[in-house]
Amino acid sequence: MDCVVELAGVTAGYNNKVAIEDINLCIKERSFTGIIGPNGSGKTTLLRVITGSLHPFTGTVKVFGHPPIRVRNRIGYVPQFFNDDPYIPFSAIEVVLFGLYPNIGMVKRPGHKDIERARQALDTVGLLDKEGEPFGHLSGGQKRRVMIARALAGDPDILLLDEPSSGLDVKSIRIILDLLHRLNTERNITIILVTHNINQITSYLDYVVYMRKRIYVAGNPKEVLSKEVLSELYGAPVDVFERNGNICVLVEDSHA
Repeated sequence: MDCVVELAGVTAGYNNKVAIEDINLCIKERSFTGIIGPNGSGKTTLLRVITGSLHPFTGTVKVFGHPPIRVRNRIGYVPQFFNDDPYIPFSAIEVVLFGLYPNIGMVKRPGHKDIERARQALDTVGLLDKEGEPFGHLSGGQKRRVMIARALAGDPDILLLDEPSSGLDVKSIRIILDLLHRLNTERNITIILVTHNINQITSYLDYVVYMRKRIYVAGNPKEVLSKEVLSELYGAPVDVFERNGNICVLVEDSHA
């Protein structure tokens, strides 16, 4: 498989302050990649560079062999933070339609085909029955799935997600991860997911990238998940064990 995302010597940041440095990375087509690391390690910055919303100080970024801005219609992005005010005056389907505005145009009204694409995206995430409900009234897990539907409405080949399980209960997390697994295996969408919780995702991943401003280590989860590597990455004692065939990571509290 070829690299659908390729970064070479990429350094990037904000206001001349470096957030990620000398990143060399190849994401394979149809893979499910997890980006992990402590707070401030540059994970979100990496996603922004891949989407083209942040231009690197140095280095090159290619998505499907082109600069990201040229293939943005093939990239779906689900941010960690979004407006979920309970008084927000938009229905679930209207939020999904926002994902189509780059194609529709901000001054045009969505047509029948656009609405049907939005409904199909909601159906994919299991929320077609919620299309008319106010977005702000949905549960946390349902809101996150609506945001995934918004990204899917544009029919992307790559889906990037920033902490999609943040703040959710175990059941909601499982629903989202199972959904992403289906998108990856049945629709061949390349998944790149940023997360803090390694245990939730290890059984789904093909590839893991550990970041701490630079890429600390990357590879197959079973090859690179080790107590030595993770203890140094997180700066705390870490234990790694298997349970029901899945890799589990326990970070000890050094202040206990």
